[in-house]
Amino acid sequence: MNEIEKHCKYVSSRGIAQNCDVYPSEIISDRNTLNLNDYNNIKNDDKVYVVTSALNIFTKYVLPSLEENNIKIKLVTGACVIGAPYEISNYHRINYVKRFFVQSKSIICWFMLKEYHSLFFVLTKSGLFTSEFSPQRLPCLSIFKSEIRIRLLE
Repeated sequence: MNEIEKHCKYVSSRGIAQNCDVYPSEIISDRNTLNLNDYNNIKNDDKVYVVTSALNIFTKYVLPSLEENNIKIKLVTGACVIGAPYEISNYHRINYVKRFFVQSKSIICWFMLKEYHSLFFVLTKSGLFTSEFSPQRLPCLSIFKSEIRIRLLE
């Protein structure tokens, strides 16, 4: 984790990315490319961060390898103004909900962060959960197993 994010008092997409087991070496919002080398060593139960706009590349090149090796991950996406799951599905013409939760057993859950908004979503095989961040009390997120715990800052 870089020095600036280490001392962050509020939730930031980059800070959340850097708390994942696997994340891009360079996080640039709305980037539609993916350095595949960043995703070479994914292990079972890893938290994997992908910039939302590069989800199609992840789905095409990384996900099949995870499926082939029976690796299950917690997917975390963010750093994009395009919303997930529906807007990015329409934009890429890929039904990500179906791809991740019907056609694949490799995605345990999908944590979605919406850039410039105070919304946070968790999608699992059992459904979609939403949490709105209060501007008065910003939550600190910590990903544990396949659930999200929100601890409000005092």
